[in-house]
Amino acid sequence: MEEYELLLRHAAAWARGRKRTLDAELVALTLRLRADHDDLPANQWPAGSAEHLMLVRWPAHGPSDSPDVDALVQSLDTLWSFLRSTGRMAAASAQPAQLRREAKKAAPKMAAACADESRFGTAKQLLGFGSGIGINLDDVPDLDEANRRMQHIVEAWNAQPDELRLQQSEHWPISRLPSGEESDDGADWHLPYLDPAALPDSPLFRFDERGALLLPEPLDRAASAAQARASGFVRSMLALAEWVGDGKAITATDTLRPAVAKQAYADLKLNEWDRLRAQRRATVAPDRPRQSVPDVPQWRSATESYALERLWRPALSTGLIALSGRTARFDPSAVPTDPDGWVRLFLQASVPLLAGWDDAEYVDLAIVTLTHIDAEYGEPIHPDDLADLWWDSPANTWRGILESDPDDEPLGLGHDGFLHDISDQYFAEWIATFADHGLWRHESGRLMGTELGRDVLIILVGTLLETE
Repeated sequence: MEEYELLLRHAAAWARGRKRTLDAELVALTLRLRADHDDLPANQWPAGSAEHLMLVRWPAHGPSDSPDVDALVQSLDTLWSFLRSTGRMAAASAQPAQLRREAKKAAPKMAAACADESRFGTAKQLLGFGSGIGINLDDVPDLDEANRRMQHIVEAWNAQPDELRLQQSEHWPISRLPSGEESDDGADWHLPYLDPAALPDSPLFRFDERGALLLPEPLDRAASAAQARASGFVRSMLALAEWVGDGKAITATDTLRPAVAKQAYADLKLNEWDRLRAQRRATVAPDRPRQSVPDVPQWRSATESYALERLWRPALSTGLIALSGRTARFDPSAVPTDPDGWVRLFLQASVPLLAGWDDAEYVDLAIVTLTHIDAEYGEPIHPDDLADLWWDSPANTWRGILESDPDDEPLGLGHDGFLHDISDQYFAEWIATFADHGLWRHESGRLMGTELGRDVLIILVGTLLETE
């Protein structure tokens, strides 16, 4: 609580004089979560931030157990009233009454959100995995032991085959939110909540006189269309649709039946994509454990194969594959016939994958990368240097672990420690996964953004402006 001790001491005195509730430790933890992961100071509470804290940030990065929700709501209400009445509230903040309404609306959903593993951030998911294999950090005697246990957890996680990791993870994008739709409660919690002012420093991002972010402009639509049509991702998605043809059997959950899915995997040679992805991953992160790709898939359901699912779900959302009863059919009328159509098809298929890959916050990885290599304002950058830029980003989950432990016991060694290595491994995974989307080209071992990459960046940055 030391960082916020003075502020909370004043707030506690103010609360006592008015006989209001203020759990100082609970509020201090809340303020740390927001500072570490949303880059928000203690006195800045924009519209939407109360609900986001309770249904997104706490479930993703807070302690394993749900807090005392009533105490949290009352304490936050006291904090907001204290900040406003003493003139400490930042100008961009909402009124306490609006924040109070958000908190009361979110309160009945918070316990369920904290128990929903699909909302866990990468770090929390990994710690849960460690607990499941008998390794936890609850009783570590010192920092060295914490580091040793965390390293064992990471090694055990990375040593698993892709299929097993996929089964254990609730964060693969297309099995959870296949076309970027909202969750059942209407909250777009899978999108980032990064302050636009914290975007990478680039001439791409300009602000008007009121401080509102102005979206970048598209570059060359004809070039974007050509890149979309030529991308390996789109060509593979079209190949799957054409393979489906006049009809293939599907399950009650709208996926290909297992035998049919394995035939598609074989006929379309999707094991080659899996192998190429593994090779790319090893090139960017050579220290990462190698994973073999069997010729015959070992999975039991089509949803366990990312190589197939990354094509199947976008093909459904774009209309290339239509479902009727227990049959899937290719719809040739959904194939674009003009440049704008090809760009729309690509964006509708690709952006939901980028916006939800593996962990909700990794959309920020896409924003950081695509900004630095932008076709107009960026420059060719080696993947190693891009990985460092991602590590330095305030949105980086692994860097955030260093300050996120509720007991103020850091779990990592800093820039040269294993958390940096894990961050590099996830960056390598992301680069390998989206290498065939056409968002960048290679120039002497460096990556340079394309016009299509700019189109994707515009949409991803646009999500930062959504507060409802």
